[in-house]
Amino acid sequence: MRLSGITRYVCSAVLAVLLNVPVYSSAQEEEPLWNGREMLARASVHNPASCIVMGMCYYYGLGIEQDISKAVHWYTLGAEAGNTECMCELAKLYRFGFLVPRDTKKAISYMERAIKAGNTPALLMLGWTYLIGQGVEKDFTRAYNLFLRAARHGHADACYWVGWCCQRGVGVSVDGALALQWYGVGALRGSANCMVGLGNVNVHGKGLQRNVVAQARFWLQLAAGQGVAEAQAMLRDLELAESVTPMSLSQLSQVTAQQCWEQYLYGIYVGDTTEQQPEAWLERAVELGHPRAAAQLASERFSVLATPNENARWLPSLEKAAAAGEPSAWSVLANYYNLCLNGEEDMQKISHCVLRYAETSQCAGAMMSMADAYALGAYNKVPDIHHVAEWTRRSAAKGFRLAADVLPFVELLSRSAQQPGKN
Repeated sequence: MRLSGITRYVCSAVLAVLLNVPVYSSAQEEEPLWNGREMLARASVHNPASCIVMGMCYYYGLGIEQDISKAVHWYTLGAEAGNTECMCELAKLYRFGFLVPRDTKKAISYMERAIKAGNTPALLMLGWTYLIGQGVEKDFTRAYNLFLRAARHGHADACYWVGWCCQRGVGVSVDGALALQWYGVGALRGSANCMVGLGNVNVHGKGLQRNVVAQARFWLQLAAGQGVAEAQAMLRDLELAESVTPMSLSQLSQVTAQQCWEQYLYGIYVGDTTEQQPEAWLERAVELGHPRAAAQLASERFSVLATPNENARWLPSLEKAAAAGEPSAWSVLANYYNLCLNGEEDMQKISHCVLRYAETSQCAGAMMSMADAYALGAYNKVPDIHHVAEWTRRSAAKGFRLAADVLPFVELLSRSAQQPGKN
């Protein structure tokens, strides 16, 4: 389950502001706070840094009454003055449409302007737009090239999506070696998603030596140490696979769902896949009602290259697994809706699936996605920096590096914001 790093974008704006604009505080406060009213008196429409500051003050209610229309006003002033952070904030608002009417054309226009001005995250945002076909025709080649440009500019999340495209042949020929390379670059830049990607490629990679278990284990352990539930689950699978006694396919009809799942894991991680035919074991485990197997099969069969009807084939067993409380099923469902595999974007369903995954798996990455959702206003219909801070703290406590990096700035915003319902 991987969503856009909204909190990362917010905090990049915070960093830019902190480096260029004083943080004002009232005399009564012991800690530095963003006093929106005091800042308003000092703000200048001719100062792009003032515009991003005032936009954020109104967006989150930082010492001033929360007002999205005024936030948009200041972001627009900043964008017209050339501030790329303001452009990205406006692109985000119009793309998701939680707080303003959705306007994809306007969102893309701001992304393109930010890209022209040298903003790297905007490349990733626009690439995602073409990947899922939100308000535009899907263009996988263009999406891949935008991801690649962002990756070459050092964006770790973009490295993941370049590797993802190479691994699946989305906008580029299938190339396991190239996927491995870009996952490696992103992993070295600290991307937990890329660490999991390296584990996956080493086990499932095409065009590579299969079952490079030692390398897979190394990267999965690093991601697991950051509280990434997917990596933790894969490590448990690897340990189980190494303890399994292999069976022949002639026994396929005589074993339990759990035994079928174990034979699938053995075939993937340990055995000769030609002889073991792990897919046969996986499909039989799903037929017998194994929830984890249902999630795994769906994750392997879902594809942005398939039609909505083709993808829908795997949905019933996945939904049944999710209803049974299987964490990985909620993760795969979140990806299903996030990638618009049903043919349309439904942010409410995405948010619901991410919440259920965070709750059932205690995944640190999912907790950061929850912070993103609250920053977007996906739950409370307004941006809620207090819940952003809460989920960021929970993620940081699990060891997630991004959460730990941005937490001081999120805490600053949370301390500065008015409590919910306070004017």
